[in-house]
Amino acid sequence: MPLDRLVFASEDELRPTLPRRTPELACALYAAARAGIVHSYAHLEGNPLTPAQVGALLAGAREEPPAADPHDVSQALDLAEASAVLEERVLTGGFGLDVAQAEELNGILARHEALLPGVRRSASAANTDGAGATVSVQGDLFLGLSKQELAASEPLLFSRIAQLRRPVVRALNLAAAGAYLQMFWDGNKRTSRFLADGELLAHGFDSIVVPPERKQDYHDAVAALFRSHDVGPYARFLLEVARRAAGS
Repeated sequence: MPLDRLVFASEDELRPTLPRRTPELACALYAAARAGIVHSYAHLEGNPLTPAQVGALLAGAREEPPAADPHDVSQALDLAEASAVLEERVLTGGFGLDVAQAEELNGILARHEALLPGVRRSASAANTDGAGATVSVQGDLFLGLSKQELAASEPLLFSRIAQLRRPVVRALNLAAAGAYLQMFWDGNKRTSRFLADGELLAHGFDSIVVPPERKQDYHDAVAALFRSHDVGPYARFLLEVARRAAGS
């Protein structure tokens, strides 16, 4: 479905708001929780590394965990690097909800996974047939937007997000709509959620960390996004996770 027909979650739908602090404090807490954040993102991707193993890797362990798949190790380290870059962009005022920021983050997050990390499908010479991405969700296959449709939808995504008044609403809609759009060859959900985290941090809100035990709920929310062409279920799930973490 073209992006102009995708249903965004409304301001009223995503209430109440979350606790707010300064961006500096939000970033400090984000940095302190980096190992847990990396493990959460990796776990949702099916990465079997444990929290202790991720913590050791981020602490500079010289040896990889016994019997660990190099792909899993690379994924965790890429997540950690993207997290550090995101923190720096927010603290220096260089973060923006735009295509350039998405490309930078995806270039790190999908470095060891995508055909062309950081390169949008709409701008890639490798996408010779112009076909959209094929997305498998809980046994269902969804065909993403074509190369031509993506080229028209990418600027529309960020312009629609910019029209939303509250940063939390912008972040939650972007996390879902960016995943739906499938701009990149891989890592779309991660890239979109990192952008959402950046928007939250830049306005003094905590990033949203999905607990490992909510993995099935997360996948159900993603499936609802693609089946309904409505970002609401996914956005509401992320808001619920954030509210529980905040104790509200």
